[in-house]
Amino acid sequence: MAYSSIIASELLNSYFGYTSFRAGQEDVIRTIVNGGDVVVVMPTGGGKSLCYQIPALMQSGVAIVISPLIALMQDQVVAMQRTRIPAAFINSTLSQEEIAMRINEARAGRLKLLYIAPERLDSMIFLEELRSFNISFLAVDEAHCISEWGHDFRPSYLQITRIFKAIGRVPIIALTATATADVRADIVRHLELRRPEIFVRGFDRPNLSYHTEIVKNKAERIGDILDETKNGSTIIYCGSRKRVEEFAERIREYGHYTLAYHAGLADAHRQYAQEEFLSGNCRILVATSAFGMGIDKPDVRNVIHCDLTLSLEAYYQESGRAGRDGLPSNCMMLYQPDDRRLMEYFIRATYPERVQIQAVYETLYEMTGTPIGAKSTTPILLNNRQIAAKAHVPEPNISSIMSLLAQQGITRQIRSNPLAVIQFTTTHERIKEYYHNTTAERRKTLSALLRSVGSQALDAPAEVDVPAMFAKHDISSQKFETSVRALEHARILRFQQPGKDGGLVLALERMPIAQIPINLDALERRRERAYLKLDVVERYASTSDCKRNYILSYFEDNELSGICRNCSSCNSAPEPSKKLSKRSEFLLQTILSACSELDGRFGKNTLYAIIFGEKSKKLSNYKIDNLQSFGQARDFSRNEADEILEYAFTTRLLRYGAELYPTISLTEEGIRRATAIYKPADLYHREEHKPSDELLSRLMQLRDEYAEFDNCRADTIISDESLASIACAAPASLKDLAKISGISGAFVARCGHGVVEVVRSFNLAEEARSASANLPETVMTTYTLLKRGRSLQQISEDRDIMPATVAQHIEEAVQRGADFTGIKLVSDELFASVADVVRHNSTIALKDLRNIVGARYGYPELRIAAALAHRKH
Repeated sequence: MAYSSIIASELLNSYFGYTSFRAGQEDVIRTIVNGGDVVVVMPTGGGKSLCYQIPALMQSGVAIVISPLIALMQDQVVAMQRTRIPAAFINSTLSQEEIAMRINEARAGRLKLLYIAPERLDSMIFLEELRSFNISFLAVDEAHCISEWGHDFRPSYLQITRIFKAIGRVPIIALTATATADVRADIVRHLELRRPEIFVRGFDRPNLSYHTEIVKNKAERIGDILDETKNGSTIIYCGSRKRVEEFAERIREYGHYTLAYHAGLADAHRQYAQEEFLSGNCRILVATSAFGMGIDKPDVRNVIHCDLTLSLEAYYQESGRAGRDGLPSNCMMLYQPDDRRLMEYFIRATYPERVQIQAVYETLYEMTGTPIGAKSTTPILLNNRQIAAKAHVPEPNISSIMSLLAQQGITRQIRSNPLAVIQFTTTHERIKEYYHNTTAERRKTLSALLRSVGSQALDAPAEVDVPAMFAKHDISSQKFETSVRALEHARILRFQQPGKDGGLVLALERMPIAQIPINLDALERRRERAYLKLDVVERYASTSDCKRNYILSYFEDNELSGICRNCSSCNSAPEPSKKLSKRSEFLLQTILSACSELDGRFGKNTLYAIIFGEKSKKLSNYKIDNLQSFGQARDFSRNEADEILEYAFTTRLLRYGAELYPTISLTEEGIRRATAIYKPADLYHREEHKPSDELLSRLMQLRDEYAEFDNCRADTIISDESLASIACAAPASLKDLAKISGISGAFVARCGHGVVEVVRSFNLAEEARSASANLPETVMTTYTLLKRGRSLQQISEDRDIMPATVAQHIEEAVQRGADFTGIKLVSDELFASVADVVRHNSTIALKDLRNIVGARYGYPELRIAAALAHRKH
């Protein structure tokens, strides 16, 4: 059906009691009712649920809602039923009869919303049932769970699109409370959204006051805060289970009834703590991030963080549990610079170093005596602690490494075994020698084991029925355990208790260390990104800029305006400007002037390269020596620059941007303080890209790896001449590689993917340094990819940014006069339509333009078409 604003407003009032929609809600509802895909980013409490509940009521059929938590979907269904909306959920808490009944209700059209967990889509039976439903659309709640860049990645979300194999394609609305541009790009890609509208709204919570304090005794400060809090409740978040227990105990010592909540506690304890807190019997809860999702307690007056979080998304979500009733509430972060260490520990454990992964891989295959190219069938009967000791890798990192090996199919867990498993680890002669020189109890145990399994356990693991052996040989379990530990210590045997984990086997043949079938580069990128996200949180904690604006800027919420005058930054005066020496004042002015030239486009490293006169690798192709501030601080040390830069931030002369790769820009105070403000510099490349021997070197290295794996000479893989031809052609695909003269089909099949990946990574690095347009750095990267023939969507995926951001880059490049000859940015039909409108109304807004040319076009396309039309006219 076509969207009707009148019907939508009537439903809003009759079912929910509201007289008007919040900002952005009606635009979302209109899009989904009209059959478009939508990504909605609104904070918890911002009205996301209405964005799919109203469309479900307006359309025939049932809307399928994917929700990650049982408790969350149950609460939402109860809320729907209270408002007389026919809704139900299907999850593991229901019997088969109850599930069948709800499926029948959906099939008969008696439901408007059916909530399911993503794991439900693993059931082929359930997918078959869906074929008989009239499904209006698919809503994916907590959609950030689909992204590896998100703070709550869940692999089950990657399987959601399999639903379309059963029901065909229907419109999708993806909803999340926290999703930055890279997460939104993942949502669009993994859900296979078609020209989706993106709505980012509602991150401003005016009733919340954001504060950070640098304190030494955090427990004492919390005690003071609790003493000052007369009404409502408080959530105190800590970064680890151990710290939860420590802070809960310390706060009790200050006379406050406090409960702890973390994943290491028994289910009954967690349930009790949650119920006591929600009921109001306990006003103070100390918890890890395990507490909170799906919890909607309205009177939380304080959310206090004793540690940094791993991301600003996580901090915003956790702190946002304050003030759900709209009353003034506080979000506190108690901070010490050393707090970063705990989060770095978690990052290192989650994303192990390449050398650690390789060490564990090599250790596992060495333990089984497996040569390169061979496959092992010998079980490994060691636990993670033992593997860590053998591989000389920190034990906390082993869990992540073993999970990674299992995910890639390198290892496979053996199912639990009701029988014990034994394997002798030495020779028959050594066993005899030990037998004659040990105690009577150990001789008895060794004899019983040998009689139970025979000599076969000398060659391979053997199973033994331990209870039967006890009865047959009259051995007590206590004496047996003592003797077995001694035998293991003497390296006579390895013994695995019955009923315990059956160990693991190596499922793939051993490969050369350089060819381990794990994308180690991708893992390193994720680790680097995790550190960058932690940097964002640390900058939030230490910034003197408005905390509210920092958050809104990070989430790209367009409601950002003014300052809040209600956070710790706004309410604290900047440190008084100390009298600088003439030397320090000169350095400060140099930095301020350089920042004016760089115009907020670069970060600290580039700033230092400019003022110190360093032609860094990154800037080698830029004409940076033309800058007024280039080399003006050659006589200063980096330590001096660090000190003055810190002074400039402390006194609010400079600010960091709220992004992963932070830029530095002048504040209004900085502009007033600067004695020389230069106009923004036009940095451009000196010359076009020239062929480099580096690509040929990389391709030769790849060839050597293949030769090592195949145990043959490198030139039998491919000749030097053919490899040079590949380096010259720089093929972007297997198809391009196959077109090169002298390249066989066998080589393309065997090595093609590796070659194309080497060329792709090389070209991206090279062309990012040699784009010809006079553009800001990030716009230049997009422009370079366009010149290489990448589409808007492909660039969005390559760079992990939203199509809307790519369109803004293209718009700026068009406005600056970049050459787009030979690049087709939009269809001729769209350009003609937009050009005709722009000719008569040059100031028309994109929203109005879309209403004229048609809703089938997305805003990114319209933005590009409008920019081209403006340039033409």
